Parts: sequence; C-alpha cells; structure tokens
Amino acid sequence: MENPASYAGSGTTLTDLSPAASNATLVNGLTWNGTTPKSIETTANNDYISCGSPDFTSSGFSMCAWVKPDPILSPDMQFFGQGTSSANAGLHIHARDTATKLRIGMYANDYDFSHTMSAGTWYLLIFTYDGSTYEKKAYQDNVALSDFGFYTVENQYIGTGVLRVGTKYSSGDYSGRGEWGVIAIYDRVISAMEREQLYDSYVSTYK
Repeated sequence: MENPASYAGSGTTLTDLSPAASNATLVNGLTWNGTTPKSIETTANNDYISCGSPDFTSSGFSMCAWVKPDPILSPDMQFFGQGTSSANAGLHIHARDTATKLRIGMYANDYDFSHTMSAGTWYLLIFTYDGSTYEKKAYQDNVALSDFGFYTVENQYIGTGVLRVGTKYSSGDYSGRGEWGVIAIYDRVISAMEREQLYDSYVSTYK
C-alpha cells in the first residue's frame, strides 16, 4: 500500500492498478497504517476486503499477498475466501494449527503445506491452483512449500461469488488479523518470473 494511487489512506475503495481495473472495497472499518511500510490492517473478526466476484472455475488462480500476521490466531487464520460450504465450492486459504500449516481448501477438496510463520513478521504468500490439472501449490517468500501429507481429493473448483481477503467462504467466521501490503490476484497460475518479481520488487520494503 505504499502507492497512494492504490489507497491514499481514507475511504473504502482500494484501487486496482492493473489493466483489469477491478477495484476492491474495504468492509467493516479496516484500519489504515500510515507508517512505512504503509498497510491496511484487519483488526476484528468481521473485517475483510471485498474483491468483486471473479470466476476461477476453469481458469485457475494465483492469490498473492505481502502480509504481516498479528497475532497468529488459533486454530485458523484466513487469507482468502470465496463460495459456500459445499463440496469443491468453498474456498478457504489459511494458516492452520497456530501457523504450522498452510491450506488451500475448497471444502472436501483440501491440500496442506508445511511452513512456519511468526506474528509481527512480513511474508509474501502465494497460492496457486491450476484449473486444468487441479494442482495446488503454495510459496512463502518465493520458496515452494512442501506437501504436509494431508489432502482429501483434487477436483475442479466450482465456487463463485464474492472473493474476500481476510476471511473464508460465505460470511466467514475466522479472520486474518494483521497488516496487508501488496495484494495481487490473477485468474491463472503465474510464472516463476512473476513470483520472483513480486518478491524482489518489495522485499526491501517489507523485510
């Protein structure tokens, strides 16, 4: 959020600077942190960022964010959510078990990755889903995370509706309390070069 063209510190509109121009909306009184590195902070269970209703059912996605969790919530800390609580339709991307696992979950279609994450530290988190092969991958600071050994099935994601940053599918019952810097969402799996650019362009700001 260092670029005032995206957010200048007031109002509820978060301007999309990409060619898609799909602006987002801050919901339920998120807090603006004007101290460098500037960020938007989710501080309550009902805070989130509404990102419209993109369709990822055939294209797949990459969901990326520079985020500083504070505190690490138990049992879950939510990053992205969409859809409803039915099989393959409830997107919930989150840290589990006090941040010892990351999950790309789609409701009865889940995949866990091993990782460690501490409160008060900035991380670049990237989550990808291939709409053709249904493969899920996760990266922390542009390092691929290993399979934790838990998954249910790998089916097509069929969830639709509002994409939320900071909570899960439906209305959400856990939050992603913390600070949010750069947020980038794609309707495809981004390349290794694009992941590297997201890390290299901002590491001096957030690390």
